[in-house]
Amino acid sequence: MAPVLVVFDIDGTLIDGAGAGRLAMDQAFERVFGVYAAGQGVATAGRTDLDIFSAMAAKARVPLHATAISRLLPQYIEALRQALVTRSALLLPGADELVAALAQDPRCRLALGTENIAAAARVKLTHFGLQRYFPAGGFGDDSAQHPAVIAAALHEAARHYGIGFDPATAVVVGDSARDVEAARANRMRVMAVGTGQEGPGPVAAARPDVMFPDLTDGRRIRAWLLD
Repeated sequence: MAPVLVVFDIDGTLIDGAGAGRLAMDQAFERVFGVYAAGQGVATAGRTDLDIFSAMAAKARVPLHATAISRLLPQYIEALRQALVTRSALLLPGADELVAALAQDPRCRLALGTENIAAAARVKLTHFGLQRYFPAGGFGDDSAQHPAVIAAALHEAARHYGIGFDPATAVVVGDSARDVEAARANRMRVMAVGTGQEGPGPVAAARPDVMFPDLTDGRRIRAWLLD
């Protein structure tokens, strides 16, 4: 049998950034546009980085054209490296154990399906020592729309591993209602956790296939994913 592709979200699923991403975005926006706290009041759960920056620009009434983005993103990455330290970002309980166990299981292949741009995803995962487990994925610079990010994850995982993964057996692991919706849009299964910004209620209301409080019950989670 072909291995199961498990596509992980990052923020709220694997890590608690403790506001590092929002702080870094605000700092980058201030450096480029001179607008302070542009992200205040902008919802971020389940949204891609580019979508969040677009909302910040609309709120601040500044144009977010290609030249501005090319200036904004390096500032964001620089600020993010520092913010992960100053905000004491945390790896969520069970995340490292689960990912390591899945990476060693021949029935499984891992990928990312994250709202982060690829550079931000690398910074976050490297900070926690998880980068080596995720050689492929879809990212927030593939598209501003989350379903397209998950589609990119399927495509890039197939290219990297040389396997045509069946979307019907592939799984998205995420923490937001948008993760559930993006999985459904790609005809994939979805496992949700209640550790994200939204809390468990809205995520459960989106009707994932299964939901766990967090990633600590690795045995049960692996059984659902792979058995």
